[in-house]
Amino acid sequence: MATDPDASEEGGTDEVGENALRERLQLFGLSDKEVDAYLAVLAEGEATVRTVAEAAGVTQRYVYDIAEDLEARGLVRVHDHVTPTLLRAEPPAEAIPALTDRLGAVTPALEARYQQPGPATAEFETVKSRPTAIKRLRTLVEDATEEVFLSAPGNVVPEIRSALADAHDRGVFVLLLVSDSGHRTDFDGVASVVREWDAEGPLNTAVDNEAAMVGDAGLFSGRHADEVAVVVRQGHLAGSVLSASISSFWPAATEIHVTDPVELPRTFESFRHAIFQARLHRMAGVEVEAIVETQRHGEVAGRVTAVRQGFLEPATNDFPVENGLVLETPDGTVSVGGVGAFIEDYRAVRVTLQET
Repeated sequence: MATDPDASEEGGTDEVGENALRERLQLFGLSDKEVDAYLAVLAEGEATVRTVAEAAGVTQRYVYDIAEDLEARGLVRVHDHVTPTLLRAEPPAEAIPALTDRLGAVTPALEARYQQPGPATAEFETVKSRPTAIKRLRTLVEDATEEVFLSAPGNVVPEIRSALADAHDRGVFVLLLVSDSGHRTDFDGVASVVREWDAEGPLNTAVDNEAAMVGDAGLFSGRHADEVAVVVRQGHLAGSVLSASISSFWPAATEIHVTDPVELPRTFESFRHAIFQARLHRMAGVEVEAIVETQRHGEVAGRVTAVRQGFLEPATNDFPVENGLVLETPDGTVSVGGVGAFIEDYRAVRVTLQET
C-alpha cells in the first residue's frame, strides 16, 4: 500500500507519532528521560517507581528526581505516603493547558526585563594560520578554570608550555595527547596525564565544557595552505569534542607521564578531576573518603571503594566515558557520577576528598 505523502506525523505510524509527541513534550523543558518516565506513567495511569525505572532505563533513585520535576510541572502526582511510592498521571486534558497557562503568565514579566540585543557575538571562528592557532590555544588554556584536554603535535606544547603550567598550578585538570615523539618535552608541572601516539591525529581541544578548538594538526606544520581549525564556544559541542576524543583517541595512545597526587583534603569542582585524584591516591595505597555535594539530595559521604575511570592505566571503567565513584556509606553502597550521569545513584556538583 502506497504511503500518503501528505499525511501528517500524527496521522502516520505509531513510531512517527511517538517521535512527534516526544518533540512536543520536550518543548515544555522535559529531558529525554523525563519524557520516557512521563509516558510510562501515562501508559499505566498509576505506576510504581520500579515500573517507571524499568520503562525509562534509569535507576529508581533517578526516578525520584524526575518525579519531583514532573510533579512541579503538574503532570503527575507523587504518592509517597504509601509503600511502594506511586506516581499517578494527572489527566492530560487538565495538566497540559494548566502548564501552558503558567508559562504564558510569565510573558509580561519577561517582556519587562527584555533588552534588545546588539549584534550577536560569533560562536565560531575559523583559524587559517599557525601563529593565530597558537594564540587561540594559549588563550583557551589561560581561561580554563577546571579542565583542559589538548590533542596536538608535540611541537605545539613548548609554545604554550607556560600557559599549561599556570593552569596546572591553578589546579586545572590537564590531559595532553601528543604526537610526533621527536618533540618530546618534560611534562612535569605541565599536565596531569600525558599520552603519546605515532599517528598524526586531529587537533582537538576542549576547555571547561564551554569552548573547543578542532581542526587539522597539519596547520602547525604548514605543509598545506588549505588546512584550518575552528574555535567554537558552545557547551554541548565542547563536551562532544572531549567525549569523542576520550572514547576514540585516548585509549589508543601510550601513557608517558602522570602527575603526583595532590595533598588532601581538596575540593574539586571538576568531577573528572576528583575521580582522577581518587584513583591516584588509591593506587598509592591511600584510603580515601569522598564528601559529595549532590545535585538534588544534599550531601553524601563515604569511603571510596571503587573508581570508574579511563584517564589512567589501567582503565577501570566498563566503557570509555564512564566516570564514577562507588562509596560505602552508613546507608549502604552507592554510586556517584557527574552532573549528566544517569546510571549512577547520585549526580555530583562538587567533591571533597580526604584521607580516611
